[in-house]
Amino acid sequence: MVSVMRDYRHGQQPQRPAATLKEKPKPPRTAPVKAAAAKAHKPLPWKLYGKVLAGGLSISILAWGGWSGWQWLQQPSLMPINTLTITGSSPKIPLAEINTVLKPYAARGFLWANPEQIRHSLDALPWVADAEVRRVWPDRLTVSIKPYT
Repeated sequence: MVSVMRDYRHGQQPQRPAATLKEKPKPPRTAPVKAAAAKAHKPLPWKLYGKVLAGGLSISILAWGGWSGWQWLQQPSLMPINTLTITGSSPKIPLAEINTVLKPYAARGFLWANPEQIRHSLDALPWVADAEVRRVWPDRLTVSIKPYT
């Protein structure tokens, strides 16, 4: 019993008496050696790096293409307004005054000329009761003015 207690104190498993052993004795355990073992380097995952790089480049190219396309669409020279048709003018509403209101909107081009903004600007003129503004494909702006009577 004393040898069993001694074995427990020293961190070893108690041994069985020699008469009862039926299997080969196991070699005694040794403490692991903490020597500076050389680390085994894992190979770099080049396929993963390549996929990430290709995905990043694809997203960058798409973003740049979208930005360039948006800048191209905002050019007023892309679709200029070539014809401006004004109906319903009266002597109380001079044509030169109507043209000065319409000039900054016509300079924006067909795609960016907002008919609602143009209508509100024309309604602000004196003697204009109502104004109707339409964009007509491909390059015409039609303005119909109703004067106060």
